[in-house]
Amino acid sequence: MSETNSTPVDTFQTPKYEYSSLVSSPASHKLSPTFLSFHHSFGYDLLRRCNLYVIDPDTVMYISGNLVHFLTLSTGELSYLRSASGHGLGALAVHPSKQFIAVAEKGVMPVINIFTYPGLRLDRVLRGGTETAYAHLTFSPGDGFKIASVGGSPDFMLTVWDWRHEAIVLRTKAFSQDIFRVSFSPENEGILTSSGIGHIRFWKMAFTFTGLKLQGDIGKFGKREISDVSGYAEFPDGKVLSGSEWGNLLLWEGDLVKVELCRKNQKPCHVGNIEFVFLDEGEIITGGADGIIRIWDFEEIDQADVIDDNDLIEIIPLQEVKLATRTGASVKHLAKLNDPDTPTYWVVQDNKGSIWRVDLQVSHTHKPPERLYTFHSGSITGLAVSLNSLHAVTCGLDGRVRLYDIEAKKFLGRTTFNMAATCVAWLPLWFDAFGLSVIAGFCDGIIRLLHITGEDGQSPLSTDKIEDDSSFTLKQVLKPHSKPVTAILLGDNCSNLNLVTSADDSIFFMLQKDQSAKRDTFIPLGFMSIEHPVVNLAWAPSNTKDKFTVLASLNNASVLLITIPSKGEFDISTSYKLEGVLHQIFRFKSVKYEILKAARDIELEAEKAKKLKQVEEDGPPSTTSLTPEDEQEIDPYADLPAPPEIPSPILHAFYHGHSNNFWLCMDSYDSEYLYECWISPDGPDPDGDRPLKVLPVPKIFGAIQPITTLNYTQNKEYIIIGTSNGQIQIHKVNINGNLSLDQFWAIPMSDPDAKVTRVCTTYNDQYILATSEDGNFFSFKVEERQLTSASQYEISNTADIDISAAKDIEDPKHYSLEEARQRAENDRKLKLAEEQKKQVIAQVNKLRKQFKQFQSRNNSLPSHIQLGEEEFIMDKQAVEDFNTQTIESLKMVELQQQWLREKYIIGYDKLYNRYKAQLQSDTIIVYSFTSDDVMTRTLRCLKRTDRDNELLNEVRSQTSESFRYSSRMLPSSNQHVYNEKSVIPLASRKISIKTDVSVDKQGKGESLRLQRKQRSQEWAQLIAEKPQDNYQHPDDIVLLHDAETNMGDFKLKTSSDYTVPEDLRMNASKKRIQLVLLRQEIQYRSELFNEKVIELRNEKVAIIDRFTVCLERLKEIQLSLPKEDQLSLPIIPHLRPEEVPEKSLEFNEKDLLHFEKNYQKKLEARAKAKQGGEELGGFGGFGTAAPIDQPDDVDSSSEAQSSIRGSLTDLGDPEDLDGKKYPKSKAEQSLRYEMLTRLKYERDSLLREIETAKKAFDVKVRYLSNYKIILDSQIKLSDLRHVLLFEEYLLLKDFEKREQNFISKLKGKQKDRQDMQTKLNTLKEQTETKQISIHHGLENLKELEEEFQREIANNKFADFLLRVFKKKIKRVKQVEKKEEGESSDEESDSDLESDISSDEGSEAYKEKAFDDTTCPQGCQVALFDKACELRESRMDLEEQLSEDKKSLELLKKDSENSVKKARVMDNAVKNAKSDLENFQLEKQHRLNELEVLVLLRISQILVGKPNSDPPPNLKNTLVFSESNLNRLNMRAGEIREEQLDLRRQRKDLEAKKQRLSNDKKTMVTKVQELESQVDEIMMLKFGRKVDLEFFDPVEPSKNVLEMREQIGNFEKQARQELIVRQEEIDLKKQELDEVLQLNTRRLRTLTQLMGKMSEYESKLEIGEKQLGSEFQSPESHLTSDNAELSNLVKMQAVQIEGLNHEIRILSLKTGHVPPPRPPPVPSPLFMKQTPT
Repeated sequence: MSETNSTPVDTFQTPKYEYSSLVSSPASHKLSPTFLSFHHSFGYDLLRRCNLYVIDPDTVMYISGNLVHFLTLSTGELSYLRSASGHGLGALAVHPSKQFIAVAEKGVMPVINIFTYPGLRLDRVLRGGTETAYAHLTFSPGDGFKIASVGGSPDFMLTVWDWRHEAIVLRTKAFSQDIFRVSFSPENEGILTSSGIGHIRFWKMAFTFTGLKLQGDIGKFGKREISDVSGYAEFPDGKVLSGSEWGNLLLWEGDLVKVELCRKNQKPCHVGNIEFVFLDEGEIITGGADGIIRIWDFEEIDQADVIDDNDLIEIIPLQEVKLATRTGASVKHLAKLNDPDTPTYWVVQDNKGSIWRVDLQVSHTHKPPERLYTFHSGSITGLAVSLNSLHAVTCGLDGRVRLYDIEAKKFLGRTTFNMAATCVAWLPLWFDAFGLSVIAGFCDGIIRLLHITGEDGQSPLSTDKIEDDSSFTLKQVLKPHSKPVTAILLGDNCSNLNLVTSADDSIFFMLQKDQSAKRDTFIPLGFMSIEHPVVNLAWAPSNTKDKFTVLASLNNASVLLITIPSKGEFDISTSYKLEGVLHQIFRFKSVKYEILKAARDIELEAEKAKKLKQVEEDGPPSTTSLTPEDEQEIDPYADLPAPPEIPSPILHAFYHGHSNNFWLCMDSYDSEYLYECWISPDGPDPDGDRPLKVLPVPKIFGAIQPITTLNYTQNKEYIIIGTSNGQIQIHKVNINGNLSLDQFWAIPMSDPDAKVTRVCTTYNDQYILATSEDGNFFSFKVEERQLTSASQYEISNTADIDISAAKDIEDPKHYSLEEARQRAENDRKLKLAEEQKKQVIAQVNKLRKQFKQFQSRNNSLPSHIQLGEEEFIMDKQAVEDFNTQTIESLKMVELQQQWLREKYIIGYDKLYNRYKAQLQSDTIIVYSFTSDDVMTRTLRCLKRTDRDNELLNEVRSQTSESFRYSSRMLPSSNQHVYNEKSVIPLASRKISIKTDVSVDKQGKGESLRLQRKQRSQEWAQLIAEKPQDNYQHPDDIVLLHDAETNMGDFKLKTSSDYTVPEDLRMNASKKRIQLVLLRQEIQYRSELFNEKVIELRNEKVAIIDRFTVCLERLKEIQLSLPKEDQLSLPIIPHLRPEEVPEKSLEFNEKDLLHFEKNYQKKLEARAKAKQGGEELGGFGGFGTAAPIDQPDDVDSSSEAQSSIRGSLTDLGDPEDLDGKKYPKSKAEQSLRYEMLTRLKYERDSLLREIETAKKAFDVKVRYLSNYKIILDSQIKLSDLRHVLLFEEYLLLKDFEKREQNFISKLKGKQKDRQDMQTKLNTLKEQTETKQISIHHGLENLKELEEEFQREIANNKFADFLLRVFKKKIKRVKQVEKKEEGESSDEESDSDLESDISSDEGSEAYKEKAFDDTTCPQGCQVALFDKACELRESRMDLEEQLSEDKKSLELLKKDSENSVKKARVMDNAVKNAKSDLENFQLEKQHRLNELEVLVLLRISQILVGKPNSDPPPNLKNTLVFSESNLNRLNMRAGEIREEQLDLRRQRKDLEAKKQRLSNDKKTMVTKVQELESQVDEIMMLKFGRKVDLEFFDPVEPSKNVLEMREQIGNFEKQARQELIVRQEEIDLKKQELDEVLQLNTRRLRTLTQLMGKMSEYESKLEIGEKQLGSEFQSPESHLTSDNAELSNLVKMQAVQIEGLNHEIRILSLKTGHVPPPRPPPVPSPLFMKQTPT
């Protein structure tokens, strides 16, 4: 969330700042602060973004190091503004009025300083915008009252300032990665834009409830890759045009990319990243990494829009300016000069090292770009100074070597190479007496000797050259290394050893060649291989004229002391590598931890001593102090940094004075000290070599930074140091004493993120020079030093110097010196081997010739004296060895052939799998027997893959559901639409049910009333069902819909009012199914046809086999026939290779033998062509090989094709043994005739069979050929259909997402509507329930009032009791009502007031005097209590009615709101359907734009006159199916018949209507007559018209209803109790059964006892006769019992009479029930008697 902070304008006081007191200054100790003064800056940080700003037409400013540079373009003069913090500068900004500039600092909580211009007075200081550094600044357009700034890591804060009041307006975090730029909108200061790594963000200042906030939207690249955005421009309408990494322009609208812009033929707008985009006076100016500036038309870009869902729009630039062609360029930033004389001139920051001035006018007369100034692009890696003048030369990673005049502050010239330079050195005067030679090393291992050239023989150092690549002449080029050159070391005397170079893998030594010649060059001496890269080189102080030692420091913390071999000590004729070079090694071991530990021990000892002293002064320590055991547990060295496992690399090594000890500058962990070391003659320590001495590096500017470079002044009195954070330090030392760094002068000059690469002084120590990684090159002038005298070397005329240029090495893969030497040695060895080989071959040929001559002489001798073949073998062992070698060679050849065979098999498999394996079969061509023109062939058909089968199964499973998509997803048009009358009154149905149930219990009057009510309802329903005038019958609607759909209404799909039917709506899923089914159909038909062709080929094979059998039989028949009866036999047809392509790669042994014979013939032909002397033979051979017989290769087919007529034996007359012929008998002649006839018939049958088979086969071939033509056309049309379906599928795929959105929207709307309908139905039911409840409440209230009137009838206290009954009192509500906060004193509604009038008595009964708590004297207490009781009942009813009415009102309001919402939802559903239909129409129109190929015959074109040529243009015609056209023609007759039928129906309906009208009039008249009769009867009976419902019996009273309800409840309870009692009875029955069983057993015992009792009774008879008189008269007791029973009967009779009386009263509707009579008091005797 953004933060705001503002300061009122009227309370702000303009501060006064003195920048001189705030600016950073040098730090010094024991040296004067004015020891050095800044002299000049030769560099420019070109890699910094937006680092060129125009202040006025002739002045630009930029940041370089810790300085803001102000450059005057016309003169080249520079002025500077130093950083206040000294920690670097972050960004600059220029006020729109050009009167203020803003300078953003780096460091801890940096500030933004705002200066006036041109006075450069500090005007404002802005604090608290970021934590470490600012990345970009910008003033607001127009008045420029605001500044927007973005910070760097780690906070990346975006801050908007009111800079005039030094106040923050808004601030928020801009992004989580680097931000390149931020800017205000040119039209609205409340809109900002920022961009950076992988993002662009659009900001708005918005007012929220917490105040003004910054709200940012991240730009969404969509389907494009995320890109870094370096340049962008805001349009007046809010759109933003930005660049991209791939070179196209992106037009943003909101936070989305509207279109992507490119050049014609989809070429990018720029090759590479677009760094700059600017809107200037109706033109868009862009610059990119390709070094080209292009101007575009603003209107064309602003109006660009998506076409056919293709957001890549092609535009053409208005103008194009290319900065450089040979050296290349890269546009980093542009700034307009705003010069009235040249309004189209801009200055350009070239990333490749230049500042340009370009003319950007759209005209053919614009001027070419002008290069104003050049600089190094990127890091400066090398620095060297002249030994006799105030000149310096630098080299950098841009491949340039540049020359400067330090004193004159001028750049003199440069030369450029295609590889980055790593180091440079100025050759000493003893090598070049004129001091005009430099040597440079490069990344490809090349060193180049350059000569500074001048004009007219003068020294170029005395001329003023600008941008002249001819300032240097290439004198010599060597490539001693194959890796980057890291250091160059030149000899400091006139010894033979002049040059030592190092690289990552070697150290090379070189000598000077021919010093007396005009052209001095170097010759290689050799190199020494090194395992680790070399960091730097230094001469050891122990060098002599004959012995040289070099100190080489490596990056693995090792130092080598190398003794350079002398010339001729090693043989370098075959290799430059020197083995066994004497060297000593030193492996550094870190001692920093020991130093820190010792310092900690001193601190601990001091602290311990202090504690002991305190103990002595204060007494014994307290018990809370640490014990010795606790002190041992705490590690005092835990916070000390431990030494790393990998030693710190060495950054620099140097000697101090004449001592053989050297000093090391280390990196990272060991960078806080300088270490004095020496190399032990005993070799290195396995655990590492410890330094002799350490020298702490002083802390300057708060922290110790690693020393990256170090150099002495010329007089060795000072050491110049460069650090990794851009500081330059000068320390005064004693060259003959110990090294000390306590006297220093230091200043930060370069950016803290850029290390100092080189430092040095001029030859006279007048200037100190320093270069850094950010391209800066600073010079300082020594103010407190007496200048040394000029050099003793004078520059003379250079005309006699040989300055012819050497040929450069441009190929980075060129051989190094060692590689060239090795290659030359290898070539020499190969040449010697070839010469020796030729000599051996010549000697062998000579011996072969002699051997052949000897063989010929031996063959010419007689055979008995000839030497045998074995005798020619001189050495059998040699022959055996030769044969063994031959066998092994054959095996090797077999292995080689096996490898080749496998290779060819793999190649064949690849080709087969790629081209042939995918086919079901090869192309088979079947020819007819009679003609080659009649043939047919198979179709090219691919195999079915598993993916095809899966796709087909998936489609089959989805086909049924997919084509029901529309009907399932979209609702039909006849779905429920909201209607208030459609809500069914459920409660009313319940009422009718109750009414039906209660009809039987009502009286006759109630029955009549219900009948009238039912008739009224039926009549109202009948009136409601009366059709309106515009009513249409549902059947008619269905017929009309069917007519509109199916009766010839062919609307064109291209029409604007076309509605796509739901069953014809298409989507991507359906189209995909069509594609798959069409593809499968094509596959199926092709496979079916191929099967027919293959069957036909197989049939031809069978026919040929049959022909062969027939021909054999014909040959046999021919042998038996005479010559005159023999016929020429038919030729057996054969299968062509095209008919059996699967056998094209099959071969047998016969084919191989035939191939071998042909191959041998070719070899013999080649051998005969050669000369005899060149023939190869062997010493073990004898004679020449005999020729191989070649048997005739007889073709069986030729025999079959020749006639055998003359070769058969003639069947003539038989001959006897004597040779005479005898005539045949008749029987023999008859038999012969019969046999010949039979043979002729068989021959003719076979010939006819052959011809018939041929003709039948040819017919089949011709049929398949014709069928193939038709099938080809169908498949071709299907292919075109497939293409069309695929295009439609792609189109529908693009629409699929939108369609799903529309469908989802419609479904959501319909679901909401259904939920609302459910809610309406529920509300309707609740409303009707409440209405019924209110109706019952009113009826109960009315009954209550009637009951009260009956109670007080004819009572003198009626008025008092009425007031008691009507009084409104406050009642204590229930807890739930108290919680709801309802009031307890609500007044009753007016409609609840009774119709009974009451006078309210006299005014004496006022509210204050009226007391309703006491019954007045004379009034019955029971009646008063009854009135109070009825009042409570009335108030209960009124409260319930009030609550029900409130609930009813709420329900009605909710219903009304729901009805309104339902109507809105109906409109929403309707709109959603309309949107979907419009979308379907849009989709249909897009589908209509696809081109469809339709093949038509001439006869199908019915345009123009009959029998005439079709028109040339069918553009305005319609393609229509013939069946539908015929239907339309037939429909005309059908419509005429339907019209006649409809007319007849109309007549019948009109007649029926007339009859019904007449009947209606008759019925109306009858109704009027009946109404008049009813009125007359009422007048006679009642004297006026009355309502019959008035005479309906009164409904039962409330008490009756309550009694009925109680009776029903009692009956229900009785039924339930009856069920319980029945269960108890069942249980008791079970218990009774058990008791009966028990009693049965007891009865048996009783029977036995009774027998004994009878015996005892007989014995007691005598005793009974003697009993007393009290047992002989029981009548007295019976009399009293009878009296009591009579009283009981009387009492029950009285009770029965009282109950009958009560029943009679209750049977009345309005009768009053008196209290029951008290029952008669029972007699005491009865009360005392216990009932049984």
